[in-house]
Amino acid sequence: MVFILKNYRLILRAPEMSDSKTICHFFREESVKHFNSVNGKACNGIEWIKSSKKSFSEKSAYNFVIEFKNEIVGGISLKNINKADRNAELGFWIAKPYRSKGIAFESVGMILKFAFKRLNLNRIEARITFPNVPSANFLGRFNFRLEGRLRQVRHSRKSGWVDENIFSLLKDEFSL
Repeated sequence: MVFILKNYRLILRAPEMSDSKTICHFFREESVKHFNSVNGKACNGIEWIKSSKKSFSEKSAYNFVIEFKNEIVGGISLKNINKADRNAELGFWIAKPYRSKGIAFESVGMILKFAFKRLNLNRIEARITFPNVPSANFLGRFNFRLEGRLRQVRHSRKSGWVDENIFSLLKDEFSL
């Protein structure tokens, strides 16, 4: 089954094997790899794509590449999907040359609609490295609420132990 979400200028689609080189290139960007669990230097895009396809088929996660003007410009995912409790975690990244073009806003809006309407989820959470004020403000545009801080929850190659703020959005709080 092929999953494609689109609006008037973006396509969110499952990654293909031919995307491997582009995905790894972006995972090597300092501003992307710092916040991503894929090691950019040792990136094995093919393994990530295989894992993404498996997750799609199991409906345990949905990893999409974001296409803008026929180019991959980022990625967005719903992961850790809990069907019983109807919740998931949101993650996304946009390559540096494509930031501040509304791509993240449109992509997040599209995936939230997918999550709440098609998957019938009730809660989406997002974890943001503290203190990442721009990302926190960005989530606020969708009515995400800060729930708290997870102290030293992740180890960053660049910064050592880092805290993350956890935000959530409930289905009845979502409007676009």
